[in-house]
Amino acid sequence: LLREKLLNYIEEDSLAYNKVVEAYKLPKESEEEKAFRILKIEEGLKIAASVPLKVAETSFEIFPLVEAVVERGNKSSVTDALVGAMMARTGVLSAVLNIRINLDSIKDDEFVKELKAKADFLENETNAYEKKILELSPFKWYNARISINCRALGMILFITTTQKRIIMEKIGIGKIAVLLAITDDEKLKKQYED
Repeated sequence: LLREKLLNYIEEDSLAYNKVVEAYKLPKESEEEKAFRILKIEEGLKIAASVPLKVAETSFEIFPLVEAVVERGNKSSVTDALVGAMMARTGVLSAVLNIRINLDSIKDDEFVKELKAKADFLENETNAYEKKILELSPFKWYNARISINCRALGMILFITTTQKRIIMEKIGIGKIAVLLAITDDEKLKKQYED
């Protein structure tokens, strides 16, 4: 069910983006045309910000599932569940980033305030839930390195270059951390991990 919802959001997101593009193409010669165009752009941007909120909320629903696997599942599935928690975190935070990018262009202060509060809440809850799940792991000595490396790798694989830069700046992951996440060169890793 979660998979189906997330797949449907791909189509919704595409349609929302198309509405914004169409609104920007509207004529803007007369004052009436300008006002109508501004209204349609605002409507489109609100939809474009709302779809990632659904993605973030749905991605967050993955956490209780992977938590159950870590706590009660087959021991050989624990690492899969831990990676699932990290990927859920990447899904939520990528969607939150898209919400924030869209909010920058929306003029309706009440709408912006409401979605920003929801995005902030989801970000905080996501970070806490991922940490809670990782702490359930029998691999405690390795959790911090796994989390940082998977976050960096998840960003590389699933989001745009601009989003990567913004997230890396926000959470403090620099080029070296990303390099360490994707390299197999043990000598290079040793040099920078110390």
